[in-house]
Amino acid sequence: MKNFTYMFWYGFSLLFIIYACSCQRETYPDDDMRESYTVAVKFKEFDQTIRELKNNQRTQLAQAKKRGMMNGLRAAEGDFVYFWSFNQGTLEPDIFATEGATLTYNQGLTPFSFAGGWSFESYTAGFGLTITGANEILLKIPLEGITAVQDFGLDMGSSGTGPKSFSLSYGQNGQDYTLLSEDNQFSNTNTAHAKNTFVFSLQDVELDKRRDLYIKIIPKAGFRGEASDYRASTGVIKLDNIRLTGEKGVSEASSVKALHYHVFDAENKDLITFGTYDYAVENLTDFSLSLPLGRYIVSFVANESDSTLVLPSAPSFSNWYVGNRFANYTARVFGLLDTFTVSGHMERELILKRYFSQIKFEFTDPGDLTSVGKIVIRRMHEPEFYAPFNRTLANPILDQSQIVIFPTFMSGDKTIFFNQFIGNVMEPFDIAYRIDVYSRVDTLLRTFELTSAIRNNMQLVFRGPLLGDTGTGSSFSILFKEDWDGHDIISF
Repeated sequence: MKNFTYMFWYGFSLLFIIYACSCQRETYPDDDMRESYTVAVKFKEFDQTIRELKNNQRTQLAQAKKRGMMNGLRAAEGDFVYFWSFNQGTLEPDIFATEGATLTYNQGLTPFSFAGGWSFESYTAGFGLTITGANEILLKIPLEGITAVQDFGLDMGSSGTGPKSFSLSYGQNGQDYTLLSEDNQFSNTNTAHAKNTFVFSLQDVELDKRRDLYIKIIPKAGFRGEASDYRASTGVIKLDNIRLTGEKGVSEASSVKALHYHVFDAENKDLITFGTYDYAVENLTDFSLSLPLGRYIVSFVANESDSTLVLPSAPSFSNWYVGNRFANYTARVFGLLDTFTVSGHMERELILKRYFSQIKFEFTDPGDLTSVGKIVIRRMHEPEFYAPFNRTLANPILDQSQIVIFPTFMSGDKTIFFNQFIGNVMEPFDIAYRIDVYSRVDTLLRTFELTSAIRNNMQLVFRGPLLGDTGTGSSFSILFKEDWDGHDIISF
């Protein structure tokens, strides 16, 4: 009996220990499950990586840069933020920080003649731009997205009767200019269309990065050597390899430089963590997340503007959204939804996409627009918001703000533009605007409305007269530039 009792309690104790051990494994996860791992997130440069390069030469240049093979002026003085090779027989720059650069001559005329050019670094000789009878050449260069301007350079030549010198000035309003270099004499005057290279330092020039940079070239007779007499009306000047070096990044105009991140569990959709990373203070290359093992859905939204974005105060997977006030029209908003599994320390290299499109107005009025003092743009469609996890979410944006622009129009540049926040959408988003045009004494000159549909990462151009006789806007045409590359013209 005693042995039986002992065996009974011994067996019962053994079962209890086994049960207790099994319960402990269910209640307390392994230490590995509770450990967090570093997810280093590397964001490629916003603008350049989301823009498709337009020709093989751009691709070759980008590849060379990645390999660290660029040399000469570029390696010594910084990257090209703008470069014109003219090798495609157009005025479109090969490298550009943002859209909107123009080249005109003689108070607004557009050159269209190209001839054999000169090689430069990885660029073949190809074509150069030729202009006959130029008394003034004007280059407008937007500085949005440029943090530092270093040098302006170009190659120049001329015919036997063309100019052999020039002056170069700069400005930022298209009207007032400061002389940078008075006499830039050609080194080779005896050979027609010989290459003469010039580089001008702009490092000590105080520039407002929120405004465009205007470069004005005034051709001169110069010292002619054995060349023929100067004929201003028939002499030919050739330009090639126009370049501006500097640094691209967040424009100094943006007082807000914030990366918003929201991390959700991919299985149960719980919010794991969220926050805002101020990359005006911290280096964006240092950004990382600390997450335990698991699979996650992450939203990244970068805001470069003068105002904060509209986000839910108590975010969840079903109510998460992002929006922007219409009046914050310079906002450059980039974003991405990313899904990944954390199995240890890891690194993610991501490319943020434009969550906005550019709306541009090109006014075709034959006369000047100096009588226009103010343009007010009102949004007629519903306020925009992006809610990728809940397509049926009721519009949470309460915004009746408007855009007010005080334009400075020139004979060769009658354009205005703003950034329209959209999000990342597959189907075109309907837009409608009311434009009120006021005089310099605040008298209403005209009111008209324009409508269209657009996705993100596009440029939409409304082209037509600003001061028209009707209020319908029916005389405007619409130009779509998907990915800001290529275009279709649609009658409006």
